[in-house]
Amino acid sequence: MHDIVSFATHRSGRLRTVGLGFLLPNRWRSLGDWGADEAQALARMLDPLQDCREAAARGKVFFVGDVDDSSSSPCFGFSSFQTDGRRAEPVFCGNAMAAAAALIADHTHRVRACLEVSTGAAPFRNFVTMEDLDASERRWRVHQQWRLMLDTTAQAGEFLGYRSVHATFFNDYLVVDGATVGDAAGAARRWSGMGSLRGKVVFVEPCNPPRATFVNSNGVHGAAPQTGLATLAVLAQCVPWLAHVARAGSLVTPEGLERLPSVSLAGPAEYVIQPAAVDVHLAGVLEARHATLQVA
Repeated sequence: MHDIVSFATHRSGRLRTVGLGFLLPNRWRSLGDWGADEAQALARMLDPLQDCREAAARGKVFFVGDVDDSSSSPCFGFSSFQTDGRRAEPVFCGNAMAAAAALIADHTHRVRACLEVSTGAAPFRNFVTMEDLDASERRWRVHQQWRLMLDTTAQAGEFLGYRSVHATFFNDYLVVDGATVGDAAGAARRWSGMGSLRGKVVFVEPCNPPRATFVNSNGVHGAAPQTGLATLAVLAQCVPWLAHVARAGSLVTPEGLERLPSVSLAGPAEYVIQPAAVDVHLAGVLEARHATLQVA
């Protein structure tokens, strides 16, 4: 059982993330053997959507495979990477996890599984449920529940004259308390963390409801990344000047209103995060090159 696919994710009918996924064959190298070099090589050779400007985010590559080499196991190892044509770095990506779940359903006909995410240092399990939208067209709706141990320590500071907080539990986020003036991507590049593909800046304007602009390695995000929404949902519970975000429960983004994921505690420092459902469309790489993958 193995496959290489292109994927496109959608929320509310709108294109979100595109990239490449690899379902590893059983007993053929371990997940740990597939790292940034392999992700970059695959993206450079195979990803037909690297330059898809319609997507809110692009350049994602994921690997997924059986944890214990057993086709009966509901657990799968998962890792994901951001590529930019020159390099790749490990990142968390909620949309890539959803695409991996769809790929599992596509091959195993499972409607539930657990992804053991290896991107971060802390244990991270994603319990996924897959809903068949049109299996013959490789379309699935994926519901996720993230369960992980989090150290919510964040570093307070100042950026461009605005107060800020730096948090690293989902990628490397700098949250800035203030609206951008003019070029958000240019402003974000002044933060040293943007030298990494994990680096992301979010400008939060304190209006009602709050307005947020996310910037990643591709530039201004066309909507809001699931990891960014999760970061804000967690920080809003412990950073006083973000309390208005928690009260509002949603943000205005370039795509419109986005609800924050629900956040709860299952135990000391064990967080349960429930992001919004994601629709996934899979296609073979050659099919995607000939535009059968829905990206509109």
